[in-house]
Amino acid sequence: EPGFSALVISMSIFGFIGGVTGVIQGQEQINMIVHNTLRVPGHFHATVVVGTTLAFMGLSYYVVPLMTCKALVLKSWAKVQPYIFGLGITMVALGMLWAGIDGVPRRTADVGGGIQGSALNLSIMGIGATIAVIGLLMFVIVAVSTLLYGKKQPSAA
Repeated sequence: EPGFSALVISMSIFGFIGGVTGVIQGQEQINMIVHNTLRVPGHFHATVVVGTTLAFMGLSYYVVPLMTCKALVLKSWAKVQPYIFGLGITMVALGMLWAGIDGVPRRTADVGGGIQGSALNLSIMGIGATIAVIGLLMFVIVAVSTLLYGKKQPSAA
């Protein structure tokens, strides 16, 4: 069930990656070191993007067919979409977190300054972003196709 898998994935990543990084970055000494690095956006991607966005995607797999009385279209895509989006955003978050540990600054376009080890981390982030966009597009196609082309189902009321 795509809605259930989206919820489980979002809660797992939100709780583990987002929770652990939140507790670590909540310590004053560590916060002073990592506050202006990519570690902070990595934490927010693990909490807000995975935790919230993926949960709402999963909820919409229940709500859209319920409100429109139409069957979900491309159910096979809907089954794998939470995994693809979750994997992509997890790679984005981890790439940012690891790059932040290397000292890559946030709020700037320049990530230079002798930070050679972070190229791999930023590459992981970019590959993850590509995977996440594919998952996002899959979700949009499933949702819009359901609205436009879904077969009418009898009303529950």
